[in-house]
Amino acid sequence: SPDVAVQLDYYMSLQFAGVACALVNDTYQSKGINSLHFLPTCPVGEEAARVRSFQNANPSTLATLGSVEQNIFTPTLYNDPSLNVTAVASMFRRSPLCVASLGPLKDGDVIGAHEDTVELLQRIFPKQKVVASPRGTKNTDLLD
Repeated sequence: SPDVAVQLDYYMSLQFAGVACALVNDTYQSKGINSLHFLPTCPVGEEAARVRSFQNANPSTLATLGSVEQNIFTPTLYNDPSLNVTAVASMFRRSPLCVASLGPLKDGDVIGAHEDTVELLQRIFPKQKVVASPRGTKNTDLLD
């Protein structure tokens, strides 16, 4: 079993630049993590279950960690407390993807969002159009 297993909530991409830099620069190894295993990308909402399942199946793994949006994590854990996972860090009001960084919005402006966040953002921005940008195309959607 690996020392540490990681479940990303998206493909290895720019949002995980810190993870990639640590891999390339052997930071994990220098901190005593000699074996790091990345779990396969999973559908939105299954991150916590995948973390729990892997850890249960690999009890000698020191830790299985995952990343997940807080608006997915909280209801998932509420609906299934048997997952027995714990949030250890969050970016509440500090996300670099924050809509507030867009500046003043006009009525009818379009806001692209993760498909799991559209409903919430539409309530926050009732005068703008909020559209889903699926995982598979979100990087190219930003170019449009």
